[in-house]
Amino acid sequence: MDREHPAWPSPRSWEAASRLHSAGLDIAPAVGPGAASEFRAFLKSWAQLPNLNEVLQGHTPPLPQELSARYAATIGLAGLVNSPAEVARGFRWLKPAGEELLAFYLFSLIHRAPTLLAQAAQQESELGRLLSRRLQRGFKGAGL
Repeated sequence: MDREHPAWPSPRSWEAASRLHSAGLDIAPAVGPGAASEFRAFLKSWAQLPNLNEVLQGHTPPLPQELSARYAATIGLAGLVNSPAEVARGFRWLKPAGEELLAFYLFSLIHRAPTLLAQAAQQESELGRLLSRRLQRGFKGAGL
């Protein structure tokens, strides 16, 4: 325990932090300055995320600027897809972000929804080519 900052993140202190946050107050007194700083960074990234369900419906909001928010959006899309069409819409929306995020999206889908990914790859030729290339050479170099 730090004499300067006696608060530390525990389940009970996070419950108190939730009440403080809901009231618009600083959570550092409940969980400590380090955890509070990380929470503020999370909120900043969260605020940049578009409505991912809208992306899967074919809307094209701007990509988040911050890399951590882009990764959060990528994994969020992979977790939400329910059809090959949604897989393809997520792919098209992420395309301007570059191959690293696209590879991360494909890697995530291989683990979460391989059948949907395979069906989407048959329907969306560019997605199919990237998936084939990544499966042949691996996902190294994409941060994976």
